[in-house]
Amino acid sequence: MNKITKRDCEQLRALKKEYRHLNDEYIDAICFPKEKVADTAKDYKTGHPHTIITEGYGNSKFPAIREKMSRKQREIKKRIYDIETFLDGINDSEMRTIMRMRYYDGLTQEEIAEKLGYSRSGIEKKIYRFWKKCSRSSKSDMI
Repeated sequence: MNKITKRDCEQLRALKKEYRHLNDEYIDAICFPKEKVADTAKDYKTGHPHTIITEGYGNSKFPAIREKMSRKQREIKKRIYDIETFLDGINDSEMRTIMRMRYYDGLTQEEIAEKLGYSRSGIEKKIYRFWKKCSRSSKSDMI
């Protein structure tokens, strides 16, 4: 697992939205192909061959599109998993709750404070101290 930063956590909800959007695009590409194609065939109903034109929707580009979407979805899913694993791995249960409310649920510091019975500045300080501690520990890992 790569090192998770504050910026990564701030991206969690956006990554989940992007994953859902890619899934919707994938389904749309399957159900509603956009590529119009035409072909010719010989019709023998009259006893003599004559050319007819058929039109419809093809999917010649679909395998490449599907692979590109699938690859991107795997990357996003891995990143989401890493961030959620990081949040779940916070040892302090109160801090874990605060961080999940902030980054997973997208609540503001004021909303978190109200739900947990703290002041907004108290929540702000807790989050600030947490990231400062993470920053110090990552620097010591580099030494």
